[in-house]
Amino acid sequence: MKNLLIILMFLSFSSLLVAQEVELGPVSYTPSFTRKDLQTDPQEAFRTANCGLDTLYYTIAKSYLGDRTFSQVVYFGLYQGTAQRFEVPTGTPVTVHGFVIAGSGFSGSVPLIRCAIYLADPITGKPSGTALAADTLRFTTTRDYFANFSSPVTVTQNFVLAAEMLDSNIRTAFICNDSKSIRVNGRGEELNLVLYSGAWYKPSNFDTDMIISPIVSYDLSAGMTTNINGPFQYNTNYTFTSAHSELLSSRFFNLNAFYKHFTGSFDPSSSWDFGDGTSVVTGSRVAHAFASGSGEVTVKAIAKMRGYTTQCTDTAEMVFSGQGVGVDESWVNKVELYPNPTDGIARLNLSLPEARDIRVSLYNLAGQKISSWHPGKMQDFSLEMDITNQPTGLYLVHIEMGDLRIVRKLQK
Repeated sequence: MKNLLIILMFLSFSSLLVAQEVELGPVSYTPSFTRKDLQTDPQEAFRTANCGLDTLYYTIAKSYLGDRTFSQVVYFGLYQGTAQRFEVPTGTPVTVHGFVIAGSGFSGSVPLIRCAIYLADPITGKPSGTALAADTLRFTTTRDYFANFSSPVTVTQNFVLAAEMLDSNIRTAFICNDSKSIRVNGRGEELNLVLYSGAWYKPSNFDTDMIISPIVSYDLSAGMTTNINGPFQYNTNYTFTSAHSELLSSRFFNLNAFYKHFTGSFDPSSSWDFGDGTSVVTGSRVAHAFASGSGEVTVKAIAKMRGYTTQCTDTAEMVFSGQGVGVDESWVNKVELYPNPTDGIARLNLSLPEARDIRVSLYNLAGQKISSWHPGKMQDFSLEMDITNQPTGLYLVHIEMGDLRIVRKLQK
């Protein structure tokens, strides 16, 4: 009975200790950027192809959906740190160079903090395995602190950024993104984690996010796909899909996707310019039909990454040639293409009723231009084409005579 009483007294004391180890309350904190950084600013620099470094102020951006005020969570004792999970589109490489964390010592203390990155467990979302990289720093006054990894870490799955107290007996304040209601700005995502007695837990008594902001780089490599196989037919619908859609659609990386996720607003991140005079179309997957007479066009896939502090624009280009349907060739006196099939050398002879501006282009079935000739304004024209070094297959010879276009097949 005496032993039982001692155990009950110990449990009661432990509960009291735990209750004293976390303190919540408002704090005066100003992020190291202005609200303008969370808006489109035409004066901001645009960076092409590789976005360089950007800082994902994701949890701060969530505060702008609420009352834009902040709290501090003071840890000590068995509470040994905090962490935040970030989601990466599966298989998309993202390089983490370090992170920004907001916090302070408490009552003049200068706690030593280990700032580390872990892969997130795919089921629990908690840190998995050993740290991939880490840095140490000391908190003093309430402000942003920058942890820089000596070697950047590239991940292709969700990751966790952790702030671990190396001296848990020193009170340490971490800043979170809400002070009006401690159950609002986590938005039910359960991204925050608490290190308690050597193990990571999801907080049960509040839903908010710590101000932990990864410094990342990522490559918006140019690319797009389409169901066009070789030169296209006029007035026929084709589909175009942006290769950037996975990263652009992530609310963690693209501010357009962030606002779409939380407010339902329009996301203009992926758009298409078909080069035929029609309006630019927005969407990661679109359909388009080229009007008759478009000729050769340049299709551009425009990927616009709206960063949290910068904007990035990446443009992918692919050239498709127009193949007219029902072109009237009766006006042409003679078009000869021989020998066909050819072992490598073919000759094109052209005879017209009157002189026209002549252009000839040779394409493979992938739509790639092999060669082109522009002899100028002529009535009779001969051309020798050498495809000796090209692979065996079918080629298309496009002949433009002013406003008249003809396509001939050439087999090697």
